[in-house]
Amino acid sequence: METVASTDALDALAVAGQNITEYHGPVIYRNGKVEMILFPGGYATISGTTVTFHYYTQDYLGNNPAVINGSTGATEQTVAYYLYCANNPVNLIDIPIHYA
Repeated sequence: METVASTDALDALAVAGQNITEYHGPVIYRNGKVEMILFPGGYATISGTTVTFHYYTQDYLGNNPAVINGSTGATEQTVAYYLYCANNPVNLIDIPIHYA
């Protein structure tokens, strides 16, 4: 992982088309700006001055089969579990955080 010494260097890399992601405890920075904060039971995304909370639902085994938007109550992500390694029709490439 590349270490960047200043915010000017982060800005220069961002202009060059490179995304810099940093993880500091529960806080995730993208290109020097807070993008996401993780907390038990979910996470918060930050876009400008808007904060949106996302909550995990748990099944009886403790898995997170769904992510619920805290503002709208809409289901944002679902994960189905298949026995005996059957094919999963969910496109995993579109899911930025699969398991937490």
